[in-house]
Amino acid sequence: MACEKIHILVEQSRDSGWSKALVDLEPDDIYITTDNRDYLKWSVLKNYDVVTICGYSPLEYRNDEIYLIKKFVENGGGLLLASSSSRYQKYVDDNVYVMRMNKIARIFGAEFLPLESCSGEIVFDGSNLLDGYHKKSLRMLSHPALKGLDLEYIPVANCCIISVPDNGEVFLENADTKEPVGAFLKYGKGRIVIINDLEFSYYNLRLCKTFIDWLSCNHISRIKSNENVPDEISLEYRSKEDNGIFINYNDFTNDRVDKCLEFAKTIKTDIINKFPKGEDASYTIEINNSAIHRFNWGDSIISIGVSMNDAKLAYALGVEMASQMDFGSLGQIIWYAGFSFDVIRQFFGLSAMKLLGYEKEAEEIYQKIFDHIEDKDFDITKTYIYHPKSLWILNKIIKKYGDDSLVKLVKAATEKDKDFEKILKPGYFSEMDIFIYFLSRGLETDLYPWFKEIGTTMHPLPIKPFDSDEFKSEVPKILEKAIADRNQSASERNKAICSLIRWYIDIKKPQKEIMTDLKSENRYKRTTAAMYLSTVSDSRAVSVLEDIACNDEDLALSAIASLALVRHGINSAKELLLDTAREQDYLFQLDAVYALQKAGCKISLDELKDKNGKNILSMDIEYEEDHLRMFPTIQGRRVANIYMDMDSISHFPGNIHVNGAYVQWVHTHPAYRRKGLSRWTMKQMMEHPLIKNCSCAYLHTGTRNNAHAMYRSFGFIDVGQSFHMTGKLKRETAKVVEGINIRDFSPGDEVKMTEIARETYSDMLDVEAIKIKSHKNPGSVIKVAEKDSGIIGFTKTGQGHDKKEAILWDLHVKETDNRKGIGMALLCATHNNLLDKGFTKILMFRGDLAEKKYIRDILLGYGYQLERSGGVKMFKMINLPMLLKEISSLLSKRIKDSDYKLWSGKINIIGKKYRACIDISESEVKISDKTEKANINLSAHDDIITSMIAGRITPYEAYLQIKMTIKPMVNEYVIGLLETLFPRMPKER
Repeated sequence: MACEKIHILVEQSRDSGWSKALVDLEPDDIYITTDNRDYLKWSVLKNYDVVTICGYSPLEYRNDEIYLIKKFVENGGGLLLASSSSRYQKYVDDNVYVMRMNKIARIFGAEFLPLESCSGEIVFDGSNLLDGYHKKSLRMLSHPALKGLDLEYIPVANCCIISVPDNGEVFLENADTKEPVGAFLKYGKGRIVIINDLEFSYYNLRLCKTFIDWLSCNHISRIKSNENVPDEISLEYRSKEDNGIFINYNDFTNDRVDKCLEFAKTIKTDIINKFPKGEDASYTIEINNSAIHRFNWGDSIISIGVSMNDAKLAYALGVEMASQMDFGSLGQIIWYAGFSFDVIRQFFGLSAMKLLGYEKEAEEIYQKIFDHIEDKDFDITKTYIYHPKSLWILNKIIKKYGDDSLVKLVKAATEKDKDFEKILKPGYFSEMDIFIYFLSRGLETDLYPWFKEIGTTMHPLPIKPFDSDEFKSEVPKILEKAIADRNQSASERNKAICSLIRWYIDIKKPQKEIMTDLKSENRYKRTTAAMYLSTVSDSRAVSVLEDIACNDEDLALSAIASLALVRHGINSAKELLLDTAREQDYLFQLDAVYALQKAGCKISLDELKDKNGKNILSMDIEYEEDHLRMFPTIQGRRVANIYMDMDSISHFPGNIHVNGAYVQWVHTHPAYRRKGLSRWTMKQMMEHPLIKNCSCAYLHTGTRNNAHAMYRSFGFIDVGQSFHMTGKLKRETAKVVEGINIRDFSPGDEVKMTEIARETYSDMLDVEAIKIKSHKNPGSVIKVAEKDSGIIGFTKTGQGHDKKEAILWDLHVKETDNRKGIGMALLCATHNNLLDKGFTKILMFRGDLAEKKYIRDILLGYGYQLERSGGVKMFKMINLPMLLKEISSLLSKRIKDSDYKLWSGKINIIGKKYRACIDISESEVKISDKTEKANINLSAHDDIITSMIAGRITPYEAYLQIKMTIKPMVNEYVIGLLETLFPRMPKER
């Protein structure tokens, strides 16, 4: 990586949908980015080394701007040009040859070509509704600029081809046809990267940095300090509101405001309002100048690209508005019944198209999706991720029973049976069974026969109110019949027993009746009663279960009883379970292996084999959108997953950034939980070569989450408890601080605000890179505090999910006299402004902010209540020497700024797994992978070393708690040196 600063203009004035990864290169000591939303000017361009233009909207550049881009490259600048012919043809519905990106590309002898120019196999992506070359059909060619990057770990999708001049160096091409997809070009004194794909520019920091490093070789910017480069060059945003729809727009997008507002109002009135709580919904929509749609969970803003045609605009609004509806407890049932989030989004998008008069276009999309279903007889209960057959099912139901069928489903669950989850918990009766039950109740017809006809696995429930006597009498009979049915698998019969036990608990079946069943001549009643007692650790269960386990008349029941005994802690049942489980279905075998592992047996999930000797359990591994994804798979069915964000910039004190990974998602299908699958997957994830290229990893979980203990076993430690602070808004007399002016935000303030925010985070661990944006939500309030015309603090709020609740996103005050008083004056002005907008309460849920004592004191001083949320942030070191090398500049600065700047020597850090040597000479720190003969040796458990590096415990604190040994001696000087290198963070100030 170059040592000089690289100044990058991320040009988004014509398309702001695709450059997130480029903007997120900040904050960094090398990459200084500016998010440009205004017209291009030479007075701006001359201050940068690289300009990036990514997108495919049809908004044109003026001739003078195109001339400036050419001049910039001729003079030695770097230009990144990324577009997508596939997306342009799909969403803009126009000829690629007139695409504005081609007007720029042709200057340099290149061109983005349409789908029709591709001679290789075109693949349809049913989830994103796009055509193009699949990544599997591409290959990456060797080039010095790529630094060994592997195509497998770069997000590219739906690619098309480009034409390149003779001097172009192709780095990405179709493996069969040799058609170029990406190339490096040289023009004048400058360089160009052109690629017919956009995924990387939104997701992949690694590839973005690679391109930027190659493009910036000339370092032509006339700015030698990042202080003169703004974070953002923006246009003023305006707002329009009607019927709970807020539209944000600027000069580039104002001609589409009325159409977007008209569509959004119609969708809200005719779709959303029909659902429970729909009339209370409100939406903030930012009209961007792209042709893409997204929802930003951070600020609850829907981003809609107005460059798409009207039919696609209707689809985009339907997807992003309707898919945010709150289905309550029914939501989980819908998702796990096989109707994934992507399917629900597509369904509402197509519904919006039909509603707004684009029936033909909606039918064409639907037909293309369904035409690409390879297995039309697919059992929807077997899916764990998106499958288009679920969209086909919804479409059939709507056509037969009316457009309000889904509304009737939701109302059946939320109005008639509000507490259904207390009785109908998934078990023997799956989410699909419960989904069909409520759909049948809502449509007043039994749909189980139809679902069976289309190949759906199910256990029908009686179509009667669940609180009726008929329902309460029939369900136990169904379960009892399943328990006695030898044609059913052991796992199904076991689930039926567990469901019946839960039913007994819910209806509070008398203990006397349980004891009567325990002595019954009916073995199935005895088994259920014994397992009921076993679940509450009642020893009277043991003898009955042992009798059933040793009876070989019903081998499945024997296996079930053996499993219950092992779970009860009866060691003598282990061998019996091993023998009987081998003959049962795979799901039961998973249960058996997990129970045996818990009982101390050395047995692995990898040992499970089918009758042909093949592993029952396999792992599907994908790398998409810069996420490493692993899926445990049983008989071709994905049953769990772990997603790891491999492009996470992890923040260390001193605004140092390290190569971290973030555990974004860990989940198991309810039917496959408590079988050790997450642990098995996490083990493989942490051993993957990509993970080992990272120095550390992070995740967020809950202290009462069963997964918390699993993460601890993999070396993750708690580094921050989550909590939130709430306050009631009331009118206050404005607080006055002498010499301080409290005012509203003005465009241009964001640069100084960003600087102040980063000062707050400068000594904190794993805080996301922050840039304060100039445009804001309707309902938000931004206040700044000025002293001598300079900004010294600010607050930023926005609307929460509750219309009456505001979210306090930011509260920062520079370290100065009367810091608390300035903060309270800012908060007072903010509160009064929020009251004027109709808010009654305010919530601050960012535990990282409240780690700062001065912020906590301000909020408590204003009457906020602190509540523990149970959430926790966890941190793990993957490679100690790598991490120490990445933060060596921070360690050097700590030494250089201390009384120990003249100390010279070596410090060994010795754990069971983590080992490294710190070599200090003339205040400069160097790191060795191996321990050496050293002046000081620190020895501790790996967890303590991790806590020390994370700033959660100092070496001396660990020493006093007998958690660390310090040799050869401990004295005041050694303690001071070690506490300087590894202080407690964040500092209380």
